[in-house]
Amino acid sequence: MPSGGAIAIASKQNLMLRRFYQLSKPVGYFTSYTINDGSLLESLQEEYGPTFEKMTRREKLFLISALATQLCDQSPGRCRDEIYVVGHQVNSSLPLHDREGLLEALSNQVRHGQSLSVEELPIKQ
Repeated sequence: MPSGGAIAIASKQNLMLRRFYQLSKPVGYFTSYTINDGSLLESLQEEYGPTFEKMTRREKLFLISALATQLCDQSPGRCRDEIYVVGHQVNSSLPLHDREGLLEALSNQVRHGQSLSVEELPIKQ
């Protein structure tokens, strides 16, 4: 019979798994993928699972980085110098959970259009 500590650990693991599956949605939720469409998205989902659960954390972060780099390169204009400083400050000062939260917030803002246009950028003198 397991001790009280073992039960508590098992319960915590079950809670974490439940939370993971509640938060993780399949690729099709976020993309134009539909079942049997023969797309790259379908192939990726078949290879790595509907929530990319067969990828490591590092692999997912690499794909995030690759996608962000390509999207940034295709966006008009350039980054203000201060944004490079902000990037360094964020990476060197914020704890992991806050950096992950910023990643999620920025991703949602980019996707749903909460950004200034190039013409609206404030100019520092």
